[in-house]
Amino acid sequence: MASKKTITNSYWADRFLLIEELSKRSADEVILELRREYTRTLHDLNRELLYWYERLSLNNGLTGGEAILQARKLLTADELKEFKWTVEEYVKHASDKELSVRFAKEVENASVRAHISRIDALKTQITMHTNYLAAVEVATLSKLMGDVYTDSFYRVAFEMQKMAGYFTPFATLDVYAVKQAIEKPWYADGLTFSDRIWKNQAALRLRLNSDLTQNIIRGQAPDKLITQITKEFGVTRYQAARLIYTERAAAMSRANYDCYRELGVEEYEILATLDNKTSELCQDMDGEHFRIEDYNIGTTAPPFHPNCRSTTMPYFGELKGGERIARDAEGNNYFVPGDMKYKEWKEKYVVDALPKEYHENYKKYASILGKDNLPSIDEYAKKWYNRERDIFKDARLSFRQELTGKNFESIAHLKGRLTNYEARLWYDAKVKDIGSFVDPSKTLRGQAQQAFDLRNTYKTQTRSLMEDKVAKAKIEKDDPIISFKTFMGRIMENKEFSRHEAYEYTIRSATRPNKGVNEILGIPNE
Repeated sequence: MASKKTITNSYWADRFLLIEELSKRSADEVILELRREYTRTLHDLNRELLYWYERLSLNNGLTGGEAILQARKLLTADELKEFKWTVEEYVKHASDKELSVRFAKEVENASVRAHISRIDALKTQITMHTNYLAAVEVATLSKLMGDVYTDSFYRVAFEMQKMAGYFTPFATLDVYAVKQAIEKPWYADGLTFSDRIWKNQAALRLRLNSDLTQNIIRGQAPDKLITQITKEFGVTRYQAARLIYTERAAAMSRANYDCYRELGVEEYEILATLDNKTSELCQDMDGEHFRIEDYNIGTTAPPFHPNCRSTTMPYFGELKGGERIARDAEGNNYFVPGDMKYKEWKEKYVVDALPKEYHENYKKYASILGKDNLPSIDEYAKKWYNRERDIFKDARLSFRQELTGKNFESIAHLKGRLTNYEARLWYDAKVKDIGSFVDPSKTLRGQAQQAFDLRNTYKTQTRSLMEDKVAKAKIEKDDPIISFKTFMGRIMENKEFSRHEAYEYTIRSATRPNKGVNEILGIPNE
């Protein structure tokens, strides 16, 4: 049941409205980029339609049944070959962009057909472009909503703890829980944001296909079709922008609710952005407050309508604008510095719950590359949230390149932290360079023993660097460290070498990595 009140504390209201504004700015940037994507796609589609119109002689003044018969003619062998090249490029691009498997397959099926009509070839072009746009929208909006949810949650917690006394540490948001939260349908029809995007693009495709057919039947010039397509793209682009703003508001509203529940808020109130664009509904809802169990996005919590800019804030009654209350582990209230900033609060009070191995990898790579040469750990966390398959790919490649040039003393702090592959890379680089450390002024025996001892040293050091204890134990069992005397005896017996030949062999073999071990650990042999 709602209770009407006048918002008595403009300071806190302004703080929560600022969070809403920051969220909207993020959406503004996404929409600007999406508009560019629509413009590029429209340009490409129009260019391709013009090209195919000329190639297939569709712009020939025919109308009605004659025009349809012309359009339904099969592509010639050369035309079909060219068409398949275009589709194959799309399918490859679809894989790179992780486009919908279902829609990529739909287009791919067209490319393997032995016969295809001219009008179907044009419709396939339309399908490729609309599917691409939908996939870009889904990926873009998904990232935006995840960022908005996470940022809003922390900022609301920051402001709320300052005003209400909940200044205690809590865990970093679980990224999969965030993903589940933003993908949960909130509107009555049960559609997710992804469903709505694909639905809008499917409708666009149907309209464009209809426009294409009508244009051919009427024998109109292609510029008429292009004008209509441009109009249809404008409608869908507006729908996309409206969806982004609305789903952004829903993601923020859900973050607010989850934060309120996390920190024990019992009531919340509605804050509307009051300007000449504010809807009557939001004006009426402004200042209403509800119990947290009545929180329902779309009815008692924003968004109340498409493009809604209203938000919520905790309702604790009246507080003085400058008060910042904290609560210790025992639940006792105390005051924190009045000038504490959001970043300071987040660094001090938000306990990082990202997987330990990610931080270990970050520290490992930073220990050689330097933190200044790596993105921040927050950037890697965003990649992890977006389920990128290999968030440390660039850092790892750079790390491994630098690693092979390091001596053991400079990487001794990495003992027990290198993967089998990394340890072996370092080892291979060292043994290949053994020849440069052998003293040519020594006797042949002295050179052989020096090379042999260096290799044994590198073996011992490499095994100490390995994180995989099982693999380390297996290598130590299969290839134990032996003495120079024992090695020479085996070589002379097994290969029937003279002592002089055994010395020469030892010097040569000391610089060659063991191919069998390399294959086991995934190192390519040269």
